[in-house]
Amino acid sequence: MKTSIILLLCLFFCTQLPSQIIIPVAPKMEVETSLNGQVAVYGYSGPIGPIVPPPTDPKSIGVKGVGFSGVQGEARADGGSGVHGMSSRFAGRGVYGESTGLAGFGVMGLATKTGGWGVYGRANENGEWGGYFSGGKGLLARPRIGVENFDPQYPIHVGTNSGNGNGAHVTNGGTWVNGSSRTFKENFQPINTDLILEKINDLDIMKWQYVDSDEGQHIGPIAEGFYAAFGLGHDEKYISTTDASGVALAAIQALYKRIRKIENHNEALRAENRELNKRLLRSK
Repeated sequence: MKTSIILLLCLFFCTQLPSQIIIPVAPKMEVETSLNGQVAVYGYSGPIGPIVPPPTDPKSIGVKGVGFSGVQGEARADGGSGVHGMSSRFAGRGVYGESTGLAGFGVMGLATKTGGWGVYGRANENGEWGGYFSGGKGLLARPRIGVENFDPQYPIHVGTNSGNGNGAHVTNGGTWVNGSSRTFKENFQPINTDLILEKINDLDIMKWQYVDSDEGQHIGPIAEGFYAAFGLGHDEKYISTTDASGVALAAIQALYKRIRKIENHNEALRAENRELNKRLLRSK
């Protein structure tokens, strides 16, 4: 009860006195009841008043918890937040976690019920980031990553329909698989495989490596030339693996037809030669 009276007095003086007033807080404080806005503990790392510039000292901390668990928050209402962090200033951090111990976690989230989220980040504006990971080894996700897919079945599983990836994925063995079902496709058109074979012959296929890359050399066409020859894809700087393999298969079909034509012609010549030999034998 005493603590509640102290809080009421603090709130009263904070609203009545002029700016630049600092309210000292005892090292230990317990709050029995919530006050306006249902804020259990409110910490501000600077002077309190009607018109006060924000603190500029990077080391200033509104609320600091030290212990086995520094700060623990529990949400007991549907849609509540165990810990809610909000940043209203440039380059601010809604929640910032720092680990200086071996194998520690800057921020750790744990979901113990189906449909829960260990860590959930959301961006409300275009150009923002729901989550951003930088430095170290990057991002580790185990056992799977779902991109526009809330039930990933593979190590990396992308989308569920033609608008978000058609379920393309990386298999457990490490190969990339594109969505290619007839049910995913439309606007089918016949192709001239002989013409594709001729265009392949005109492509510049060379050995090269990526700029500023140490991954070694590759062999393949230039995207601009590939796009000019076949008009496939949506950007002349990139080649889809689907298009590259499709062009190769079309060329193989053209070669197969040519080989079969040559084989049939050769078989006809051999048959003609056999008939001539029979005639020569009969004439002797």
